[in-house]
Amino acid sequence: MSEVNDKKEYRTRIVTTANKVNLKLEEAQEQMFTKLSELATCPLFRRSTETESSQLNKRRGAVKSLLLSQDIIAGMGNLYVDETLYRASIHPRRAVDTLSDAEVKSIFTCMRAILKEAITFKSRGGDYPGRWLTQHREEGETCPMCRGTIQRTVVFGRTTYFCGTHQKA
Repeated sequence: MSEVNDKKEYRTRIVTTANKVNLKLEEAQEQMFTKLSELATCPLFRRSTETESSQLNKRRGAVKSLLLSQDIIAGMGNLYVDETLYRASIHPRRAVDTLSDAEVKSIFTCMRAILKEAITFKSRGGDYPGRWLTQHREEGETCPMCRGTIQRTVVFGRTTYFCGTHQKA
């Protein structure tokens, strides 16, 4: 047994069956299961453009909401999705079924670059650089990329910041 921050004790065990791995967490009478196979792959793993496009093909809705969905792309949080769309110059409310193959490629390329940079900055104890949208997440701030105005909206229940100039709808 190991102690967790909230002072509850958990038992963990890994169960493997037919190429699936389940992490089983048990707390008193409550049981929780996480199927690792149900999570999408990590965005840092390079895939072919066709594979990346197929993750978004035939889907509907705002591109931001799909990028936040853990069964499509694992591990992408609100800040990194905003930063990805900012760098790819794609509006967060843009319908995913209107993206070109080049835009999908740009999204995945930017996503990988952002995550690699974030790991580097954070591993050194540093903060994100001033050119990142993350450092300008206030409505009305100046966009470091094009000098446009940062705007705020809500997408998929999440506060969203974007540049009204280079991320046109």
